[in-house]
Amino acid sequence: MAKRPIEWHPEDVRAAVRKRLKTIAALARSSGFSLSAICQAINGRNFLPGPCLAISTAIEVSPHELWPDWYAPDGTPRKGRDAIDTANLTYRTDHTRPNGNSRDQTRRAA
Repeated sequence: MAKRPIEWHPEDVRAAVRKRLKTIAALARSSGFSLSAICQAINGRNFLPGPCLAISTAIEVSPHELWPDWYAPDGTPRKGRDAIDTANLTYRTDHTRPNGNSRDQTRRAA
């Protein structure tokens, strides 16, 4: 049985970012994501595909090597919003509430 790859420790990711860009805030500014989104991705609290890719690009490491539980070896996300099969989704388009009124009608009545 093959061993599961070990993901990087958050402090190792922070150190790699600091070696390349000096601060995590600099990564946030250059990538266009908020500092809290970058920190959440580094700490592994939330699966955020955009910040995760920004971090892996900045330190020149594949996302799979950083977070093997979140990314497949080919770099595609394993879970989260980007892993949803969007071809089979259906969306509500009528924008009516259960009582039959639309949002605009409800606001005008109030």
